[in-house]
Amino acid sequence: MLPDVDSRALVAFVLQNLEVLLNVLIVLLLLGKALALICHALVLQRAMDVLSPDNRPFPGLTIWISFIPLLGCLWYVVYILKLSAAIERELARRCRIADTGQTPTALVLIACLVLCLIPDLRLIVVPLAVVMWLVYSIKMLQYRRMLEAAGWVGGRSHGGETAACRMGARTVPNFILRR
Repeated sequence: MLPDVDSRALVAFVLQNLEVLLNVLIVLLLLGKALALICHALVLQRAMDVLSPDNRPFPGLTIWISFIPLLGCLWYVVYILKLSAAIERELARRCRIADTGQTPTALVLIACLVLCLIPDLRLIVVPLAVVMWLVYSIKMLQYRRMLEAAGWVGGRSHGGETAACRMGARTVPNFILRR
């Protein structure tokens, strides 16, 4: 036989523990978001650092300005647009890849981030913004690795440019559709 349990006390106990569980879940989500933002900033910083000095619009460390409230939002937009254009110029000059599609990707990402500010569109646009953010990060990582493999680090050639550039010309634009 089950002991008599006050139903109000049981409901209060469950709700109290549910609140603690939700608080822990929120903290874990915020920590995950912070970690993802830091990893994204590191990818962008390293992508900027691998460019030759004449194509590099800013030092790589300036990405961390985007963590300053309000100013950071504007700086992030400027940074990714300049970085995308610089990577396209670098790949065109060093690897003879004419169009990477990187600047339109950055523009779509910025449009999604701006549309996230509209409350009625948020439910639709936030998942798209997250996907575009991931695509942009992956493309930046791939372009950086391709330039490093080509032997171009800090504007100095270390040999092996043609094989790495040919490999990059074949795989980078269609990185999602790899066979």
